[in-house]
Amino acid sequence: MLTYSGVGYAAKGGNPGPPPGGGGNGGGGGGGKPPATDVFAEMVIIDRDVNGVPITTLGVGPGDSPAQVPQPIMLGPKATAEVCPLWYEGSDPSDELIPVDSPSVYFALEIDAYRIPMVDGEIPEAYAGCTTEADLGRLSVARSPDSVLDQALMEMVTTLSEVDGEEGESITLDPAGRLVVNYMVDGVLVEKTIDAPSENLAAFQRVLEETVLYHADVNDGTPVELPGSPADAQGLLARTAPLLAAASDKFGHVGLDELIYVTRILAIGTDMNADARALFGAPWAGEYFNFSAFSYNRVATYSGDVCFLDVTSIEPGDTLPIDIAGQIVKRPVMEMVFDNEYFSGTNAYGYAQAVDDARAVILWTHEHPVQVELLHLCDLPK
Repeated sequence: MLTYSGVGYAAKGGNPGPPPGGGGNGGGGGGGKPPATDVFAEMVIIDRDVNGVPITTLGVGPGDSPAQVPQPIMLGPKATAEVCPLWYEGSDPSDELIPVDSPSVYFALEIDAYRIPMVDGEIPEAYAGCTTEADLGRLSVARSPDSVLDQALMEMVTTLSEVDGEEGESITLDPAGRLVVNYMVDGVLVEKTIDAPSENLAAFQRVLEETVLYHADVNDGTPVELPGSPADAQGLLARTAPLLAAASDKFGHVGLDELIYVTRILAIGTDMNADARALFGAPWAGEYFNFSAFSYNRVATYSGDVCFLDVTSIEPGDTLPIDIAGQIVKRPVMEMVFDNEYFSGTNAYGYAQAVDDARAVILWTHEHPVQVELLHLCDLPK
């Protein structure tokens, strides 16, 4: 049997933790990162409302007591009946699977999603394979001690602070929206993309909790001026989505559940200061970060180009194993990364898609690198 243990589902006898909050928009309270034992239970995809707050059902909660617990769902069939007897490849959803309804975000978006039935308040062992894990991957660094992310934040802010106003120095964005530092070293302009996962996650947390990016031990705590100087909620949220993308696995996926689990593990909703609450709004249910100010349009966000080496031929080489011929070209991001597929969305679901889209752009640029000595060609007109 899988029983709810506070933050995720675990086998019977797992570490209990505090129950989740209910729905609705509440005030603040609490604060601080949950104990590590509360976040190691298996985190599975569950039903959520448009704010990312779990939709609950009566089940067995912490301490084997009756409680409202998050409802696990299926978004598609599993491979075989042995994995999940309820719904598998080649079959139709069974009668035991109940479609989600209002206020589920999946119902609102007309996405097929089904509740996995519980028996006596728990998920039977036979149905355990019907759940789908929310795989945090590299985002699991969120579980690290606070000192780890604090050190990472200091390193990022220190790097960004190397821009001191000399000619040509600046903080810019790469095609995915990651922060890029351009600074002079011995008279040569150096370009550095901040791609360390822990640094990006620490920056994501700091901006959502306090609206500015700074570290108390760097430049006397002076905030870093972000590209475009975003000051409203929409602008800051748009700037932070690539930060979370850069902290995630390039080959992974960031969905609604991964987003909400990470913000909950980091206790961002409960640790927001007064400025963040005023700008973004009070957290939902007192603990779930409020993404209601966010809207996302893929075409508008990725209206630019990506630069890459367009290979025209690969032949056996004389001095190297292969001899590659090609030219540096620029093509639209929408065409090369997204096959011109349109998407727009709002709130937590739209934000999660924005994060995953930025991850996809990071992956594409990672797989289509341009040699350093050819980078200057990317600045030429198309």
